[in-house]
Amino acid sequence: FFSCGMPQSDPTLQFVLARALELPEQRQAVQSVVSGTYDLRRKINAVNKAPVQGPACVLSERLIASGFPVLEEEQLQVVEEVSRDVGCIQEAVSAHWLKEADRAAVMRKLLKAGFFSMEAVCAALATPAGSEDKLPPGVPRCRANVLLAEVEEKCLGQESCDRLQEQLRLRMSRIQVEIRSGSPITVTAPHNIFLARDDHSHHMQEDYTSAIAAQMATRLDASYITWSRLERHRVEGRWNELRRACGQGEPDFDNRDPNFLKEDELEQSPWYRALAEARNPEGPALLIDVHGSRNPPK
Repeated sequence: FFSCGMPQSDPTLQFVLARALELPEQRQAVQSVVSGTYDLRRKINAVNKAPVQGPACVLSERLIASGFPVLEEEQLQVVEEVSRDVGCIQEAVSAHWLKEADRAAVMRKLLKAGFFSMEAVCAALATPAGSEDKLPPGVPRCRANVLLAEVEEKCLGQESCDRLQEQLRLRMSRIQVEIRSGSPITVTAPHNIFLARDDHSHHMQEDYTSAIAAQMATRLDASYITWSRLERHRVEGRWNELRRACGQGEPDFDNRDPNFLKEDELEQSPWYRALAEARNPEGPALLIDVHGSRNPPK
């Protein structure tokens, strides 16, 4: 019930490395020490406390241990950014294509057609095809299908275009809100990113709470609010870049812990505006607030 839905096989790694690194030998070296795009991001963001030559992360340690040169900090940032953007597309694809084989096939053809960001996919889905563009009969005439046809891949149908665009737009804002009209239940995960708190230490990210809240909302036919995957990855990138450079990460101070806001700040808070939007105005409402613990009692 609480599975986080990570793919068992990752078709995206070769595309990510080809996009981010120019030298084939660098791509081969990185590919030999990671198991997929998610593992790549994890090894970049995991700080290695032992001194190593180059950026202090687990990926550098693994490359050195395998006899390969490490990547420069600028290269690491590009690899992380590309893999983060591709991960956001992957999440949107997974919301519509439920079978792993179908998700892998769709991701492969989107990347083959050159789509490496949510903005690029969304724009191509919304842009009409030109009058001279040749497409198979019966498929939506959009720029996305033109680019898929150019690389000899099967075009997307109307339902797939609509659902993919809907899921991408949900993930392109800071807050992800999915409203179930008439439902008295709202499920939230407010701490799935690093957050700033007045006069207190920063709130650490509570891993997997957004995945748990999303699945609870699906089972309960409830509304759902969390920080979007795009925002989560942006904040993680900032936190880990500062941690590698300065030894300590920091959140984006525009992202305040909803539990530490002053009363006069509520109207301007995107989190509380989302709560107001989700609340059923016609009767009692139930809020299920999902939290996690980094140091659970033994």
